[in-house]
Amino acid sequence: MLQTFSVPRPVTSDTVAWMVHFAKTGSADERIRRSAEDAVRLVQPKNYLSEALATGKWVETNIRYTKDPKRIERLAHPTILLERRFGDCDEVSCLIAAQLLSLGHSADYVTVAFPGDADYSHVFARYLDSRTGQAVVLDPVAGAATAQMLRRVKRFRRYAI
Repeated sequence: MLQTFSVPRPVTSDTVAWMVHFAKTGSADERIRRSAEDAVRLVQPKNYLSEALATGKWVETNIRYTKDPKRIERLAHPTILLERRFGDCDEVSCLIAAQLLSLGHSADYVTVAFPGDADYSHVFARYLDSRTGQAVVLDPVAGAATAQMLRRVKRFRRYAI
């Protein structure tokens, strides 16, 4: 199984297709499940929104954000990210999605472009609440500035997992 790859000048939809694949395969991995369990250990049972938020916070706390090289897209499987503890927005999004799926939740990805961007330049995962239909952005890269980041979005595209 391909665990990590680097592509010069990637196509966003190709990268996201790999992210979907990595989230699905990662969700079945015991290491991903254990990290998700660690994230939600103190959450009340059946408080699914809090589980999702705790998962995003766990990634924000335990994985250091680092950018890809210019014009090169790197993507590592979530299990590799757990070992390295470093990743960019697509890798941390992939880990969050895999953790959510491993806990029985639904998730999706959203790519965004900001003013001045020719193409999509950022991606994040969302928790999809099956009971309310609400989607909650989980973006450890933006962190506490997520609301400000969302206000700057020029266009976006959603990808189902």
